[in-house]
Amino acid sequence: MRPTTMMVRECARARGDDDATTRRDATRRDEGSMVTMSVDASVDESVDAGGRRTRPSARRGNDDARPSARDGDDVEAPRGSTSAVDDDERDLSVAERLCATQLGVSYDKRDRPWLEHGEACLLATGQLYPLCAVATGMRTANISLCGYMELVPNIVGAAYFVGVAGTVASCVWGTLRATRAEPHRALKAARFAAGMTPAVTLAGTFVFPRCMWNVHQTCVVWWAWSALFAMVFEWVADSKFVARRARCGERVVTSDVVLPQLTYVIGFAITLKFYYTNSSDFFRGEILSANSFSWWCLSKHRAGTFAGRSKARTYTWRELFLVDGLYAALMMCVYRFNQYHGCGGTWGTF
Repeated sequence: MRPTTMMVRECARARGDDDATTRRDATRRDEGSMVTMSVDASVDESVDAGGRRTRPSARRGNDDARPSARDGDDVEAPRGSTSAVDDDERDLSVAERLCATQLGVSYDKRDRPWLEHGEACLLATGQLYPLCAVATGMRTANISLCGYMELVPNIVGAAYFVGVAGTVASCVWGTLRATRAEPHRALKAARFAAGMTPAVTLAGTFVFPRCMWNVHQTCVVWWAWSALFAMVFEWVADSKFVARRARCGERVVTSDVVLPQLTYVIGFAITLKFYYTNSSDFFRGEILSANSFSWWCLSKHRAGTFAGRSKARTYTWRELFLVDGLYAALMMCVYRFNQYHGCGGTWGTF
């Protein structure tokens, strides 16, 4: 029992020493604060014209310390107030929030002139081509986008070539931005391959006509599956699990768009179901999947989509019809050339 009693006494003595040290420190702090207060009081006192010592009032000191809005400086708002942006987001309905997230850059341009809506114009041209192709009344052996392209006049085909060229250019643009922002080497190469494959095969689909069956169908199949793989890969590569392991939680592509991927899968499933029927059902599924892929590529134009890039892509009617229109004209010339020399067809009429 003796060692235990000694240990208890030593612990009590240590606690007593600690308490005494704490009391001495507190006394020293009190003395120091009193000295500081006395010094401040002597400094604050001033001498007036009559030789009397005066002390500035506390009210005036508080007024001097308070920031004034008369000088044009920004005054911090009270904690209870909210900004106008928060009020606008809070006032959005469910439909408006859905449009803001899924329409993306087109919703951001809703207050701008219609000439600046390059993305909406591109999607409109994609819808215009099948409507005009069916309205011409031409009968084709294959009811599809490619089947009508061999028969329609060039002025009708130009509408779809502009949409295809714009989609390919947007896919390449988004792929290069995502590849540049990816720090992981393996994922950088995977992003480049996943993005460039559907862009190249989509261009090949409308460079080689359907009459050149082997190469044309190879491009079609590769585009359909590679586009689906690119959408899934982007979702996996920017998931929380992969981002936490490869990039310390940072995402390369930040996008809340999900409707284009969903509609693409629906259109892709329709084309698989009616692939051997040569019916209008396959035609509808093909239109849905093609426009959904364009929608998905154009959604990358929105500001803040890629890491390290806060600005949106400038894409107006000029970029669509002048820049991408030039690519479309070149693709159409190659398409008609292959149709004329490779299949014994015609150059097409205007």
